Amino acid sequence: NGAGSDLTVDATRGDLNIITGTAGGAIALPKEGATGILTAATLIAGTGASLTSSTSITANNVQSASGNILFDAMQGVTVGTVTAQAGNVNFLANDLDINNSVTGSVVSITNRNDGNDNVTVLGDASAAGAFTLTQDELNRIHAPVVSIDSLNQDVLIGNVAFANDVGSTRLNLLGTARFDIVGAITASGAARTLQIRGTLDPADPNDPSTMASIIRIVPPSQAGGRII
Repeated sequence: NGAGSDLTVDATRGDLNIITGTAGGAIALPKEGATGILTAATLIAGTGASLTSSTSITANNVQSASGNILFDAMQGVTVGTVTAQAGNVNFLANDLDINNSVTGSVVSITNRNDGNDNVTVLGDASAAGAFTLTQDELNRIHAPVVSIDSLNQDVLIGNVAFANDVGSTRLNLLGTARFDIVGAITASGAARTLQIRGTLDPADPNDPSTMASIIRIVPPSQAGGRII
């Protein structure tokens, strides 16, 4: 497309499959319907990209010179390389697989509240049917600010050593349900702030929706959790 022009492809049913999409402006790929998936091999945008799906999304290479990149799926999202050169990268899904680098000014990951008690698991912990981000996946994120939000679903954190580029200034682990820290969280080596609490908004002791319900750190005598 020409400089500044947008690219929009809308599928109301079935699959939406893009091999190569290029736009000087923004790219929008909305996929509707109960069947099929959204697949994109390479997307190169000038001012942002939005991939939304009523099912799942698989994207191999998504880049934008400016603006934000959004992945919004009712089911899972699988990505390769994602680069927002001057913008944010936002994920909203029931599961996320990060196979290559994800780079932006801010990277936000939200475990969509689907009513199925889909616990968010970080590091080497495990839980059935969980929204899991392994240490390898987490360390493929490169952004000064990283936020991982479990909304009103529990969070289980095992052993995980965050690389310096993962929230080099701020790392937010958010959720208004229960946090269980059963391993060692290592976030040293960078001048970062680590927040473990309810929401990005200031906590209000009179408003439970702004706070985690419980933050439990398993005692070391039980091979438990710690923050290093």
